[in-house]
Amino acid sequence: MSRQPVTLYQRKKVLVFDELLILLHAEFNFSDTSGWRTAAHNATVGGVEDSKHLLGLARDCVLDDPHDSGGFIARCVDFGLSAFPETDHIHVQVPKGE
Repeated sequence: MSRQPVTLYQRKKVLVFDELLILLHAEFNFSDTSGWRTAAHNATVGGVEDSKHLLGLARDCVLDDPHDSGGFIARCVDFGLSAFPETDHIHVQVPKGE
């Protein structure tokens, strides 16, 4: 399966998203357990077909202190990101439609 070329606009979105993650790292201790995915890996892990992971615009984050989850999600929202808890991590992404 060939990859679609990444446009300059898409690269800029990834850079902004990564900068927001750096700001989150300054406030919270967490690990990124899944970031940019290939279509094959996304299918293997059960990701949705239009996953933001395929564009480098989503991360799965595991907080060192799970009690920080509420503050972490709130801070993501402050930054204009979508964030929601899943079974063993918090999924953070650029909102749908962006």
